[in-house]
Amino acid sequence: MASQLFMMFAPLEGWREVRSRPPRAIDYAQVLKELSDVHFPTPNKSCWFKTISAAQAASLYAAFPADEARAS
Repeated sequence: MASQLFMMFAPLEGWREVRSRPPRAIDYAQVLKELSDVHFPTPNKSCWFKTISAAQAASLYAAFPADEARAS
């Protein structure tokens, strides 16, 4: 079975995490939410190395209520 890997890291904080999950769009949204709510609730600066595609943006709306999806 195929899986997708999520690599999350903050080199200056000495932190990294890798997760392997089955390929579902909603998991992308949940990982972004965890990064923003748990690991970096008040960031000085966010830096995303991957542009969010329309399908990935749609996963935010599939995973969360509209007002919360827009805030992400």
